[in-house]
Amino acid sequence: MADMGRGVLYPHRQAPIVELDRVPAGAELARFVEFYWHVRWHTPEPYETKVLSHPNVHLVFEEPHPLVYGVDRDLFVRRLEGRGQVLGVKFRPGCFRPFIGRPASVLTDRRVPAASLFGPEVEDVNRAVLEAADTAKMADLAEDFLGRIVPEPDPVAEEVAAMVGRITADAGLFRVDQA
Repeated sequence: MADMGRGVLYPHRQAPIVELDRVPAGAELARFVEFYWHVRWHTPEPYETKVLSHPNVHLVFEEPHPLVYGVDRDLFVRRLEGRGQVLGVKFRPGCFRPFIGRPASVLTDRRVPAASLFGPEVEDVNRAVLEAADTAKMADLAEDFLGRIVPEPDPVAEEVAAMVGRITADAGLFRVDQA
């Protein structure tokens, strides 16, 4: 069974219908982006995938339009039908804020059209990404787009990302006072 990642509920049920690939961010964007993820599915029957959310914002290239998914405080559920694919950009915790110039908390529990944050060009990138032949090419197109708008480094965002990284890497932490 392929590694579906931490937080995916019932990965053994998804394995027959879902393929997941990940591509690391390039050097210029690694301070902001954790990785690119590509999910392809083929299911004869509708299937609801369920994921325990992480404290990350995602830019997702998908049909019919790309969306930005804020941090979800609830269980993330998505209905998969037929054949499909998406490419996501998983931003490091706290590291999406420099892209929008305001707290990412305005996106909490929300999905917003990516064009409202990145402008209409993201729609063209969405089409190109979804038409690309493979995961690496899809990630390259997303990386090129973000590389054209990469903000100045944000030391506070990087500190937050490092703290969350230390906490999530320690499987023995269950309570805030342990951190």
